[in-house]
Amino acid sequence: MTTLEVVAVLQLVIILLLLEPQEQRKRVLAWMAPFGLVCAAIYYLLPGVIGLLYEAVKPIKDKYGWSGLCFLTVVIVYAVALGFAFRIGSKENRAIRAGSKEAFDKRVNDLMRGQRYSLEKATVAVERIRDEKK
Repeated sequence: MTTLEVVAVLQLVIILLLLEPQEQRKRVLAWMAPFGLVCAAIYYLLPGVIGLLYEAVKPIKDKYGWSGLCFLTVVIVYAVALGFAFRIGSKENRAIRAGSKEAFDKRVNDLMRGQRYSLEKATVAVERIRDEKK
């Protein structure tokens, strides 16, 4: 950053602190410091990360084109999301089998809202999960 940019950032910090009541300035400054560190990290590290990422995916783009690269990206993101969803679902199933009333009610509500089950049908479905062997 040039000296002019540093001065501009410091002036912005001073103006933001002056806009706050004096009692809250320490809290605002405590919030601004980590935010400033994150912004500085993004400013200095993001170009390098983007360059490395581009160099890593360039062979895939050259071989399969942009559509192949986008398809591969979608497949990877979907697989990761599916893995997280499976893990969360199995964790909830274990809680239901352990007798958690909150997990039972949450699953019933999710089935009623997401799958449009009736209350009776959702309750029967969750009771089947509860009664399964571990």
